[in-house]
Amino acid sequence: MSTIGEATPDINARIAEEEDALADLRSALARNQEEIEVLSAGQRSAARDDPRHRAAVVQGRISLFLDTLTRHVQAPVEDRREELALEIASLEE
Repeated sequence: MSTIGEATPDINARIAEEEDALADLRSALARNQEEIEVLSAGQRSAARDDPRHRAAVVQGRISLFLDTLTRHVQAPVEDRREELALEIASLEE
């Protein structure tokens, strides 16, 4: 039991070191995320003013529209009015 009591300060010191390292990593991660957000905002702003980028965005939207349009195309409706009129007439007789 005495060896456990002797090792406790070493374990506590190691835990404190790891918690400090974790805090450093978390703050570095937060700084990186802030930098990414700033860079992304700058790129979006620059892209908005670029006519080639705007043209590519429009082309992409048109392409997406045409792709989804072909998925929902229905076959033309058959004109069956005469056939139905004859069937109705035969039922009425």
